[in-house]
Amino acid sequence: PMLYGVILMVLALYKTVVVWRESAGFGQHSLVKVLIQDQAIYFIMVVFCSVMQILSKQVEAPDAVLADLLSILGSPSLLSVLGSHLLVHLKETGERGANGGISYRMTTMSSIGFS
Repeated sequence: PMLYGVILMVLALYKTVVVWRESAGFGQHSLVKVLIQDQAIYFIMVVFCSVMQILSKQVEAPDAVLADLLSILGSPSLLSVLGSHLLVHLKETGERGANGGISYRMTTMSSIGFS
């Protein structure tokens, strides 16, 4: 599973370089910038939590507080909270008008005809 994550991260970074070169930066592509930043942060946190989980299982802590701290830092619930934060961050970026913005509160109706 970690190899799969590394491959996805490398592909995302490659796409970032392509977008960066084509548009001379992320000036008009702030949504892409947010996606890449959030993906990098999430990937680093997955690796961090995995290492902490391994340490909590392999290393015998001298006291219970350190053992509990390693267990908490390696907890998958930390990744769940981070994932929720990343989704909210992406939604806020879209609402700010990045790349033209998105809106689910349309003021006009399209003229769709049903037969």
